[in-house]
Amino acid sequence: MITSRTAKSITALSDGNVVALPVSTDAYVHVGDTLIQLDVSDLRTKLSEAESSREKARGEAGHAGALAAQAAHKAKVEGMLARTGSSALESVRAAQAEANAAGAEQGAAGASIKAADIQIADAKRLIEAANIKAPIDGTISQIKVHIGEMAHRGQTLANVFNPADPIVKFALPHSKRDLVHLGDTVEMHVADRMVPATVTKLTDDHDTAIDFLVVTAELTKTNRPTDVKVGATGFVRIADKGAVR
Repeated sequence: MITSRTAKSITALSDGNVVALPVSTDAYVHVGDTLIQLDVSDLRTKLSEAESSREKARGEAGHAGALAAQAAHKAKVEGMLARTGSSALESVRAAQAEANAAGAEQGAAGASIKAADIQIADAKRLIEAANIKAPIDGTISQIKVHIGEMAHRGQTLANVFNPADPIVKFALPHSKRDLVHLGDTVEMHVADRMVPATVTKLTDDHDTAIDFLVVTAELTKTNRPTDVKVGATGFVRIADKGAVR
């Protein structure tokens, strides 16, 4: 198969219905072009809730801070009075306990603010990511969603590849491993065309359930047929050793 050295899969970062699909398969796009737009209603609701939570936590933090300052001052005064014998140690302990409790409330409110900040940043990131853009200049292939369809987080929505950077990939049975070496010339036959290429990589994932290697070969730029496109399939012949697939 003829594929591209430069290709990117486009995945959804959050769940959302597809509300716009301004491109089609085989369209050429540039970096930053909008490819797919997902609905962000739920994300905007989460953003609003997180912003409300942050405002509430800020109010609680301010109130707790004021109480903590008052309690700390009271504890300091009670301590001074206790040293002169004008106040009981129990009053000092009570004032210090109040200060500690107010400080704990202030700390909890501060933690809530930080948690809300994280939620707000995440919601804003996902809202921005819902406007899915082309990561590279290239041609769109395999659009896997339609308008109105639900896209799920992690789902591959489409692929984009650089048509000007094609390579050949083919499977080679382990039994024929000795037929192919780095630097060998192979012939990719597509319909009635022959495309020469040079072997540059052999990949073996050592999975015993897979009885083949994946061979990558560079197309010869000087005599590459312009009508043989990425995605074309055929069979490969290795020099005079016959077809391996």
